[in-house]
Amino acid sequence: MGQFNRVEHMANLPALYVGCELEAAIALSGQVAGRIDKVLNATESIDGSIAGFQAVFKNFRSQFGQ
Repeated sequence: MGQFNRVEHMANLPALYVGCELEAAIALSGQVAGRIDKVLNATESIDGSIAGFQAVFKNFRSQFGQ
């Protein structure tokens, strides 16, 4: 079995992220991948984002007024 050269597969990150060339490099996922515990559909994701925004905004208003 051959060696996996991480540097070779990470060297072209600008092409991946700026040029949208999905085969250019391995996309970084880092700590985010470990935080995903459920796959949501679009409705659940958007509803969760809106609910989170509303909760933060409500807290903001209670702390700082209208």
